[in-house]
Amino acid sequence: MIAGRGRAGRGRLALALAVSAVLGAALPSRAVVLARVEPGWSPFLRAGPPPGREALWAEAGRTLEKDPARVARVLGKAAGAVGAPARLRGLWADALYLAGQDTLWQAERLYRTLVKEKLSPEQTAWCWFQLGSVQWIQGFPEAAITSYEQATPSSREPWRRALRFDQAALALEAGRTPEAVAAWEAWVRAYPRAPGRVVALYLWGESLWRAGATADALARFREARRLDPDAWRVRSDTARAMAEAFQAAGDADTAAEVLESLARVHPGTAEGAEALLAVGALWTKEGRVSRAAAAYARLLDGPAPAEAAREARLRLALLGVRFADRVELTEPYPAYRWFYRPRPVLEELAGGRDPLTAQRALQGLAELARSEGDAEAALGFLERVFRDYPESPESGRAYEAFVSLLEARLAALVRDGDPAAGILLFERFRGAAAWVPTRDLGALVWEAARAAEALGAWDRALELYGEVKAMGSRAVPAQRAEVAALRLRAREGDPAAVARWAAERPRDWRAWLALARVQEAQEDRSAALKAFRQALALAPDAATRYALRIEMDRVGRREARTQDLLRAWRVRQELWRSLGADRRRGLPAPSRVAGARLAFALGRYAEALSLMPAEGGEPVDRLFRSMAAMASGDGQGARAAWAELAETRDAVVSGAARALAGAEALLIREGRR
Repeated sequence: MIAGRGRAGRGRLALALAVSAVLGAALPSRAVVLARVEPGWSPFLRAGPPPGREALWAEAGRTLEKDPARVARVLGKAAGAVGAPARLRGLWADALYLAGQDTLWQAERLYRTLVKEKLSPEQTAWCWFQLGSVQWIQGFPEAAITSYEQATPSSREPWRRALRFDQAALALEAGRTPEAVAAWEAWVRAYPRAPGRVVALYLWGESLWRAGATADALARFREARRLDPDAWRVRSDTARAMAEAFQAAGDADTAAEVLESLARVHPGTAEGAEALLAVGALWTKEGRVSRAAAAYARLLDGPAPAEAAREARLRLALLGVRFADRVELTEPYPAYRWFYRPRPVLEELAGGRDPLTAQRALQGLAELARSEGDAEAALGFLERVFRDYPESPESGRAYEAFVSLLEARLAALVRDGDPAAGILLFERFRGAAAWVPTRDLGALVWEAARAAEALGAWDRALELYGEVKAMGSRAVPAQRAEVAALRLRAREGDPAAVARWAAERPRDWRAWLALARVQEAQEDRSAALKAFRQALALAPDAATRYALRIEMDRVGRREARTQDLLRAWRVRQELWRSLGADRRRGLPAPSRVAGARLAFALGRYAEALSLMPAEGGEPVDRLFRSMAAMASGDGQGARAAWAELAETRDAVVSGAARALAGAEALLIREGRR
């Protein structure tokens, strides 16, 4: 369709543009946007015929637009002769250019000769313009830019409009974005009603988008779509840029509509397939799974390049991994079988020859395994992604997922009471986890250290805590790792480690408890009790406070007064009452008998009697109960108890019972009772 291939096709666009990719297989595979060259613009044709060539000239002028190849053949016989006039050779070059395809190289050779001859300024500029267009079509944009610059000073209308159009288009295709933005803005303002205005608006919008001027790009795209929704077809890159702009503006429906149009224009081609893949990616990002799946299914159910079909199958299967249980697809596409049964296609692609496809398929299998609760299988798949394939974004993402899953699995095993399995899991994947030396593995090694500590492998735990400290992790600060190591050494009774631990972690009740135990072992009971009180103040819950209280009271019992011991017993009793049944498990209940004895010792007989069992118990406690009963006014019950206790085998208790009974009898005889 580059100038002279007739006016067939879309009328508006044929008047303004041509796409040189149709000129033959020898040209670049991508489309090159060029302004249409009208035969009547040629300054050689307008200059008139050389003497004696009037009839030939008239026939060439009438036929040039309809059949430039025939004109080129006829003119070639005369223009190729030695001494042929420059205007005749110039018109022949124009015919060769307009005929396109295999004659472009001849046109180029003629234009290169003509620019060196003595022609009018406009004719020379025209030759540079045409030469630049041939060079661009042949894939030499830098040469084309130079030729266009040579043509610019002496260019004339109406073809100056085409030159400026081509310069703007070339700046866009060459990646000279600011230059392209300025050139398109100048062209649209200079030629407000010229053919090609709509295409220029589209290309201006594309240039603005690539320059990052999002709002202005959208304004140009919307204006161009209002004037002619299909005029973007001159350049597929424009459609893609427009879709990106609408998607970025939150208008996913318009973006998808543009891409769908691009796919319809190029059915069964790589370009059309890429457009449908982009539609699927767009709807996936928007969370509209049904539409994404439909785009991939349409690609798979029609003719498509093998590479694009493989990509669509992979994406459809990955969608199925995430959404098959939640989304019902209603369209009758056979390809949906890969959505509902993703495993077979993922396994097939994971064993294929394309490394990036295999990596992504393995990630899908890992996600599938993880959703089924098989964390170790998921770890195995993820490890293969970054172990067996070249480094890529996929391998990087897989590594991050692998380490995160390994961390979570280790933590879960420790939490669920299986630290041995956690350590085995860590050691199994330790080499793989170190794949990227710069990755912050602090959290992972920290979880492994916790597993070793829970297992009782303290030497290994200390080694791992040391690693965490040495690696300078952001996830686990060095001080935290050092404190954990101090805690372990403190468990082994290292006094210096305990003291340092308490100093480093003044808000950690466990550090104060360890310090209290060390000070007790050193027989510094006063300091031990002080540390116990600190631990009690920081204890996280009632169960912990209760356990601490038991240990603290054991240490303080040796030198405490009776009233202090009773007060401590009452505190334990209150803590016990505050605990639920589930939190009491494993803790000894406070002894009511011990409380009764303390109350009795302090002469609080009623309280002692309320705490003692009504019947049974040790002989000494039964004796205390009888004495408390007597003190509370129950003489009859006391005397009955003494009579019974007098026969017990406990010599001390039986003797005391007889003495009490005798004393009571004496008091009664003397009338004191």
